[in-house]
Amino acid sequence: MAGFDDFIGVMIVSEDSSEIQEKIRSNMGVGLTVIPGTHGYGESGVNKNSQVIKTIINRIDIRNHL
Repeated sequence: MAGFDDFIGVMIVSEDSSEIQEKIRSNMGVGLTVIPGTHGYGESGVNKNSQVIKTIINRIDIRNHL
């Protein structure tokens, strides 16, 4: 079908990055890129170091693994 992409880009920011990376690799069998990042929140501007996971996933696989 024209206009529908089979794949979608996903960006995940989490403090549990290692666990998420392993599940993406083992359960979904796709590659990923990990980028160092910093996230912050609130009026106090609390900042924490984190890792940003980027991957490309087939739309059908997303439904099968949620």
